[in-house]
Amino acid sequence: MPVENSKHTGENNENNSKESNKLGDNMNDCKFSGWITHEPEYGQTNAGKTYVNFSMGILEKRYSDKQKTTFLKFVAYGVTADNLKKRIGKGSFLVINDSSAQNNDYTNKQTGEKRYETRYNVLDFEDPSAFKGGSSENIQAEKEFSEAYASDDL
Repeated sequence: MPVENSKHTGENNENNSKESNKLGDNMNDCKFSGWITHEPEYGQTNAGKTYVNFSMGILEKRYSDKQKTTFLKFVAYGVTADNLKKRIGKGSFLVINDSSAQNNDYTNKQTGEKRYETRYNVLDFEDPSAFKGGSSENIQAEKEFSEAYASDDL
């Protein structure tokens, strides 16, 4: 449920979302909510564009009472990265309204092994401060997540 005035979009994203509201316009449109698992890594590309890399733990509760956590990697650039830098840290709850999956491959410099990864490019998110207090279900889930994944060994 979006919180009024809590969305922080990236460059030109507002125009893109107005044009892409029809089903099937963008088949690579991903939405997530979860907790930041490590302190985000901020930097600049060689071209001088700011970026932030971070990972999120996303709780899944599907067909049983058992909860499973999936860990995903995210990246944001430019204005979106700048806005995230002001608002997130390890343990923050974040709702990502718009992102796209990107498959990357690279060679490990130490081993020479070819590696593959999927990262999600964040285009739009909701301000984490809008969720402080939240529903009792979110508070309980946050407590369980914090207890289960309190170490930096993830």
